[in-house]
Amino acid sequence: MSGEFDFDDFRPRPGRIGKDRSGRVAPTLDRIGQAAAKSAARGGRSGGSRGTASRSVRSPYAGGRRVVVKARVHRLTGSGADRAVAHLRYLQRDGAGRDGEDGRFYDARSDDADGDAFQKRCEGDRHQFRFIVSPEDGAELSDLKPFVRGLITDMERDLGTKLDWVAMDHHDTEHPHTHLVMRGRTDRETDLRMPRDYIAKGIREAAEARLDRTLGPPSPDAQLRKIAADIDRIRPGPIDRLIERQADASGRIIPTLVPLQRGSVLAPAHLIARLKRLEALQLAERMDRSAWRVVPTHTNELRALATREERLARIERAFSGRADAPSPHDYALYEPECGQPVTGRVAALGLSDELQGARYAIIETTEGRALHVELGTTTNNRPFRRGDVVSVTPARTVANEADRTIAAVAAKNGGRYSPILHAQEDRRASEAFLRTHVRRLEAERRLGNTTRERDGSWTVPPDYIGRVEEGLRAKANREPVRVQVEATLSVAEQTRTRGATWLDRIVVRTLPAPGRDAGFGAEVTTALAHRRDWLVTEGYATRDAAGRFTPATEMLRRLERDELRAVAERLSAESGKAFRDVRPGETIEGIYRRPLDLASGRFAMIETERAFALVPWRDVLERNRGKEVSGVMRGRMMSWTLNRQRGLGR
Repeated sequence: MSGEFDFDDFRPRPGRIGKDRSGRVAPTLDRIGQAAAKSAARGGRSGGSRGTASRSVRSPYAGGRRVVVKARVHRLTGSGADRAVAHLRYLQRDGAGRDGEDGRFYDARSDDADGDAFQKRCEGDRHQFRFIVSPEDGAELSDLKPFVRGLITDMERDLGTKLDWVAMDHHDTEHPHTHLVMRGRTDRETDLRMPRDYIAKGIREAAEARLDRTLGPPSPDAQLRKIAADIDRIRPGPIDRLIERQADASGRIIPTLVPLQRGSVLAPAHLIARLKRLEALQLAERMDRSAWRVVPTHTNELRALATREERLARIERAFSGRADAPSPHDYALYEPECGQPVTGRVAALGLSDELQGARYAIIETTEGRALHVELGTTTNNRPFRRGDVVSVTPARTVANEADRTIAAVAAKNGGRYSPILHAQEDRRASEAFLRTHVRRLEAERRLGNTTRERDGSWTVPPDYIGRVEEGLRAKANREPVRVQVEATLSVAEQTRTRGATWLDRIVVRTLPAPGRDAGFGAEVTTALAHRRDWLVTEGYATRDAAGRFTPATEMLRRLERDELRAVAERLSAESGKAFRDVRPGETIEGIYRRPLDLASGRFAMIETERAFALVPWRDVLERNRGKEVSGVMRGRMMSWTLNRQRGLGR
């Protein structure tokens, strides 16, 4: 079975790794070289040709046992190191042992390896390797660890170096598999470079050879059972790839004329059975008694169908055992391209692509539905947990108004933008408004889309909007949605909490009420009734004789102020410092210490020598934790700068 790999723009340059300590060319690399020589000798042609019947086709079920090896070279430069740390944490959290216990990392010497210590050893490395090793008959192994350790020993012999690695086994899928993370350094502390063919084929061949030695070659009955399973499943398999190769350009294939290898357990009847399965999925049709036509892209269609089934199965698992589980009719996949935001409670989190580190969330929406949401591979979203209430919005893929204003000002001024030129075009533009546009230009400068001149002006190319939108689309591929945490408290806790909660924003109608009295929406509707009663009792709202509910003036501001005062008293007692209440228009300078999650939202603690302040938190602060910052309170937002006067964002 073919291995799958993603080099992430990495171009290995093979060094002197072709020999082991005895000076003999490593066996697996030797086999690859021999195969390449044979291919060159026959002009690069493979053993069969598409749509021909002139020579027999090797059965995909001939030979030994199959192992799927997926590989990726992950760069550790830039934000890659942060993503590598997050990847290990997700693997550890989602690890699943054979008997349902939590997964544990292991290495060459220990069954309980320290993943954090491994990641620390990776600091300063240029890259690391990630592998998923999935023996098709892994369920027959009592323990995957000896197999994986043996495979690493084979790789060390092939590559001529000791390898530093950690692994974790997952037993929660149909095929048990192992996640292997390997340092990109040799035992001589040089960059470890693997030949492309070795990653693509060599590791898989070594794994299959070791599995054959461990379990012995598969029996004909075992091969027939594999064929039967492949005929029925949705995801494309070896039979589909054979059909794809043997069909002509229009998709036409005659199963009885496919020249299968003599003695093969795979027979034309198996091809016909698979074509009937494809027909049921509307991916094939019978033309006459002997001929069929398959959809030319049927393997891609099968992958899409399998992905959908897998995501719906995740929703079902997330609510397994819950009496209040949504009906399967309310399961859905979130489609960012539809452009609709959703709000709900996080029911589950996990990895949708364990190799790339892409994540997913299952959301119980206020509409009573259960949504599978793909989160992507970036770590820019504020961390959130199961049970949090979040809002999900599609990533932006079109230029915003600030970008269009920049382009318009530049177009009128020979391709140049400056705050002065902008102010001449728009006399109402405030200083804060102009700074917003300068921050956009600075962000695009880092992407190479603008140039800052010495006089403080900016050179803006004619295709500026196109460049911005191309970058936004690329970012949306990595991070298809934005997630905003609305509440970390449960709705039951929010009914009796002194603070401006998510429920309160629904009460005063700054947020929409649940659209359907079902599932989480019904839970929120009940909680809103209890919250209104509490607000009336505590004097934050009133009811008239007819029972009509009326929030007090500036109810949200009062609730927030009362919570901040209580939290500030506690922090003041702990630190011995006075609390400073920052009013709109005031400036605060100090060291950003940490975020605080309150009922009223997330706040930043800014500390000076004798006092501290609690102000609305922004994600741009996190990269400046422990550093001096300066900000101006503008309504309910903070406009931040560093001491060196570099903009932090808004």
